[in-house]
Amino acid sequence: MTLNETYKQINEYGKNFHTIWNNTLKPEFLKHEEFRKRELASFRSTEYLYVALFIFCVIWLIYSINYDKLFVPMLSIISVILLWQIFSLPQKANKKFTNRIKSQYIETVMNAFAKIKRVPAETPINEIFLQGSELFADFSSHELDDAFVGTHKNVDYKIAEIKLYDDLGKRMPFNYFRINVFQGVVISFPSNKTIKNRTLVSTRGDIKVKNRSVAGIIGLLGLLGYFVCTANIVEIVILLIPLCISIPLLYKESNINTNDPEFQNLDKFFRDMLEVTKEITLEDQRFMKRYRAFSSDEVEGRYLLTTAFMERLNNVRTAFGTNNLKCSFCKDQFLLAISSKEDLFELCSLFTPMDNSKYLSKFYNQIVAVLLLIDYFKLDEKTGL
Repeated sequence: MTLNETYKQINEYGKNFHTIWNNTLKPEFLKHEEFRKRELASFRSTEYLYVALFIFCVIWLIYSINYDKLFVPMLSIISVILLWQIFSLPQKANKKFTNRIKSQYIETVMNAFAKIKRVPAETPINEIFLQGSELFADFSSHELDDAFVGTHKNVDYKIAEIKLYDDLGKRMPFNYFRINVFQGVVISFPSNKTIKNRTLVSTRGDIKVKNRSVAGIIGLLGLLGYFVCTANIVEIVILLIPLCISIPLLYKESNINTNDPEFQNLDKFFRDMLEVTKEITLEDQRFMKRYRAFSSDEVEGRYLLTTAFMERLNNVRTAFGTNNLKCSFCKDQFLLAISSKEDLFELCSLFTPMDNSKYLSKFYNQIVAVLLLIDYFKLDEKTGL
């Protein structure tokens, strides 16, 4: 299938979408408009209540600072909690509403596409493989939002909208606390090239790669900042010695359960790749200003990261409108991770009338962008090493 034939197929999907929206979804969505308005009114009432309580606590806090400092710590904590609720409530309320609509109509929407289906109850890209790719910092749990599997141009692909967390509460006795390691979309394709080692590319400034402990990095930076602000030069030098020794420990092995059956299938491959990936320099200076490249075999890494590949990766960055993406060649698979703080693959919004097709159009464009990846990277053209 040529690129022109791909665009013809995508145009056909677009026509299907238009037909499904006008004939099925729009009439059905309008039945939920009154429900949406009630949910929106309930959200606004709760939000106004939180705002009023926050203003009251701030006024009381200001008064207590001047006249009675007994309540200052308690009011400060309550104010922070209320402020966090004010900013997080819109997303929570919208997610609750959109999930209810999506559960009823997602299958109808997917009928517009050929050979693609939603997978609601499982992660299509297993956690062990995510850790082995070295695309992410050390994580111990995940939350799956949406997952799709499909075939395009005889290439099987998997899509997972996912959040990865480092659950510190599992290692600390005093409280539950988690660090967000990744939020966005992970897309997996079979590679069109034979891959014997591991090669990855990440956006410059992204420290959440190579199975690093983000909690350790944050702790070390905070401790160093404290001493820089409060200590003299001798104490700073003394502090830097153990820091320099401990930094390599941040590149720790993944939390892989060796008793997991999935691990047994990947065990030999990852044991063959125990050599640590090292940073490599590519000839394209513009590419190197935006990205960093790592490989456990520099020759293979340069073979994979061609000039054409770099151009296609920039095309993907433009298509998804993001400056933060990374990819990994690992076990004959090409894994692409696109960071996004927005909820993707949504059909509607609590804050938009149900006869507005804006979010459905975004859903369509996001699926199409994934299909075009196969053309960008020519994944249907098999080559050897």
